[in-house]
Amino acid sequence: MVKNRGTFVMRSIEDMFSKRLSSLYTEKEARELARICLQEVLSCSFSQLLMQSPLSLSDEQKSRIDNLLSRLTEGEPWQYVLGKADFCGLQFAVSPSVLIPRPETAELVEWIASDCVGKKVSVLDVGTGSGCIAVTLAHLLPLARVSAVDVSDEALVMAERNAADNKCAVSFSVFDVLKDSLPIDAVFDVIVSNPPYVCNSERSDMHINVLGFEPSLALFVPDEDPLLFYRSIAHLALLHLADGGRVFFEINERFGCQVQNLLLDLGFCEVQVRKDLEGKDRMVAARFNA
Repeated sequence: MVKNRGTFVMRSIEDMFSKRLSSLYTEKEARELARICLQEVLSCSFSQLLMQSPLSLSDEQKSRIDNLLSRLTEGEPWQYVLGKADFCGLQFAVSPSVLIPRPETAELVEWIASDCVGKKVSVLDVGTGSGCIAVTLAHLLPLARVSAVDVSDEALVMAERNAADNKCAVSFSVFDVLKDSLPIDAVFDVIVSNPPYVCNSERSDMHINVLGFEPSLALFVPDEDPLLFYRSIAHLALLHLADGGRVFFEINERFGCQVQNLLLDLGFCEVQVRKDLEGKDRMVAARFNA
């Protein structure tokens, strides 16, 4: 009886989400968003949600649900609506000043972590955004010394918050990889980046949730130079990677061969292109031998 009461109220809210979000999400996705929002408002887990008896919402809680749903109907990503996103088992605060962490980036992090497990390495994350790569690597590699840079002051505020919230030591600083230089004595075993890699011409293919809310600065590159950031970061790596160090990139699926050739032309070796779980070229790694 307890479970039936909780299920009944939850289903009525799911129905409301499903109806109002039908133009943006599948029914399954809309119902899942309803559960996520309900758990957020009631500060409970899914199982606790089902077991509450009776499950009733106060006027304030109803108002919060309505507000969350209204923002979702405008196309705002649910991670921004709730102000948080899960990534590699950790939770990150997010806002429109940073990209929402994605599963493909988690695959890149897992590759680096498996390559460096148990090692005392120094890591630089270029264009850290929310800090998801840097903070997660600091969490997974307790012997590592992790630094992260970004051109955006707002992004760095968010990244520093996420490092503190997850109790991870990461050194952050403002840095424009297209203009600035690192100290000449800065040396790293790993340089990683998920730079802007979506061509401007691809805008029309993007969902409103991304195009209308996520920061363009972190997404787009000019069609005439789609490897702009890879080239700049690769040159940076030539100056600041330790002998035998590696560079890791997340890439646009269209440019796997081009990024590979860029790195080979610059003298990197052991260049690898890896596919993500959807079978798309998504990651590149290369080694620097002095």
